[in-house]
Amino acid sequence: MKAKRTNLRRLFFAAIILFGAKPSPVAFAIGCVTALIGIAIHFWASGYLVKRDQLAASGPYGIVRNPLYVGSLLTDIGLGVMAGAYAILILYVLLASALVLARVRKEELFLGQKFGAEYESYGKHVPRFLPRFQVRIKPGLRFRMAQVRTNRAISRAARHVLLILIIAALHFVPEARTNIGTPYKVLIFCAYACGILLWSVLPPGRSRYLVSGRKTEQVSPDT
Repeated sequence: MKAKRTNLRRLFFAAIILFGAKPSPVAFAIGCVTALIGIAIHFWASGYLVKRDQLAASGPYGIVRNPLYVGSLLTDIGLGVMAGAYAILILYVLLASALVLARVRKEELFLGQKFGAEYESYGKHVPRFLPRFQVRIKPGLRFRMAQVRTNRAISRAARHVLLILIIAALHFVPEARTNIGTPYKVLIFCAYACGILLWSVLPPGRSRYLVSGRKTEQVSPDT
């Protein structure tokens, strides 16, 4: 499920860069601020998340149960608005929301089995996605940069800031996009999509072997 959502996001980023239009200055500014807020939320939440070992219930997890997904979705919405790709954005949000909801339900089942009554109580007081702004503080669980690095949030934030810069460059230099004919854009997008499809169907660990030239152990998609 995570791999499907990751591939969908990659296609979304490629589509808005290739087929986006120039939005109004106000829409561009709103999109940029929204994307930066989303990046900040995801980064903040990553400092509290100790996967599978502890129930994160403080910080952003005391506001919503899934701040990572909230941050990701805000980032994607902001980028789509910045790029002026509204039709692509609407389609993406519908598909991504379905994938996220299915994954969240699976995660909730796992957390309920692992943490029992603690998670049941947490779920009753903290909403999934829409905040009530009633922060719950769990003693002993604080934001840690070490955890941010463990969750690879720094490189993720850097990639998304780079996307913002790319879309901003296309906004102020629209000729870079308009000089490429639509047939070529479609060809580039299809080639990129085929590459993603090929990468996703390779046997576990094979894609890493192709890149590094040596065999490595497969990393769980949940890490």
